[in-house]
Amino acid sequence: MRKRVDNMLKDSDAGAGYWITTFHSFCARFLREEIHHIGYTRAFTIVDEDDQLKIVKDIMKELELTDEVKPKQCVSFISYMKSLNISCDELNKKHSLTEEEKIKAKIYLKYEDFLQSNQYLDFDDLLIKSVDILKKFPIVRKKWQEKYEHILVDEFQDTNDIQYELLTLILSEHCSLFVVGDPDQTIYTWRGANVSLIM
Repeated sequence: MRKRVDNMLKDSDAGAGYWITTFHSFCARFLREEIHHIGYTRAFTIVDEDDQLKIVKDIMKELELTDEVKPKQCVSFISYMKSLNISCDELNKKHSLTEEEKIKAKIYLKYEDFLQSNQYLDFDDLLIKSVDILKKFPIVRKKWQEKYEHILVDEFQDTNDIQYELLTLILSEHCSLFVVGDPDQTIYTWRGANVSLIM
């Protein structure tokens, strides 16, 4: 997509100052500038799925959990909770958790503590921390709102609630929004995509 846009705009003044990015890479860029507002250093480390799996396995070993839950299921559970922006505290306040979910919630809490103490962020944190900063710090929000005159989101049917919230926070009155998508092609409901947003 970037190559095609570059080619279309190569002889135009409009070629300066546009970004083509995913939600996650936008947030990584945003956080390198703004994460100090919430007590992290700009040199934070982004952990990938392999790192997450290792962290969860180490936590399970520490808690002496063997057959109760599977590490990959725990990673998926944590990611799903984060995609819905459900924190450990909110999850533990629920009274309808199954025994397996209670174990996963305990791992989730330890996982979050480990990430924070090591200045680590996972992919879900990129979105969560960005939204957190934009909501808490109006000056930061205004600064980023002033960067954009137009925003286009492709594959909008696969947007989840936290991505949508991020989008609404960087929109301003002078910024136009254009979204493209097909509700019949939603493929990421398993990780929180909310097709009702495009509808």
